[in-house]
Amino acid sequence: MDNLEEGSNEAAAYQDIVNGDPINLYQQGQSYMPVTRNGPFAIFTGAYNGDVDVILDAFTSFGQEDGGEADDRSDPVWDMTLDDLAAYMADQGAVDANDYVSINYGEDGEGMLGYRFGGNIDLVHYDLDTVSESYAQEYEMLAETGMITYVNGETGYFTVNGPFTLHFYEWGDETVPEERQAEIIEIFESFGH
Repeated sequence: MDNLEEGSNEAAAYQDIVNGDPINLYQQGQSYMPVTRNGPFAIFTGAYNGDVDVILDAFTSFGQEDGGEADDRSDPVWDMTLDDLAAYMADQGAVDANDYVSINYGEDGEGMLGYRFGGNIDLVHYDLDTVSESYAQEYEMLAETGMITYVNGETGYFTVNGPFTLHFYEWGDETVPEERQAEIIEIFESFGH
């Protein structure tokens, strides 16, 4: 990022990646590409007709210690709880520990825990040993693409760290400014590593 010209299309695209958003290709507002990030690199596999899992496994293992995958299940983040994450995020100033509600996942929500901070920052834990098949598939989609298209056609963008996701709720009273989102994402991504 330090070598990208401020205000350039490249800097804007990189900021999209850091925010977990699809790249607005050439900043024309018409070609959005959901990408998978690994450090300062990103890959788009949406048009690839081969085995995407093979490509993504190779890509996410690049530059990782001992050649391990970016979501190595032996990483300490996999043994932490949602309360551990919430405390860490509060200690780092990313959320207010006194301003949150629990997210209800309904009858199908076994293995799902979530908190919404300040009405617009969602932290969610997927217990992949106990979640329903539909939530396990949702997690896999988020881990691969960082996005979900809802039944109403809206798209939600997520950042994944181990069994946790971070999402900025866009339909509340206030949205989190992009610069602040980038700071919160950086704090979230450092948790448990």
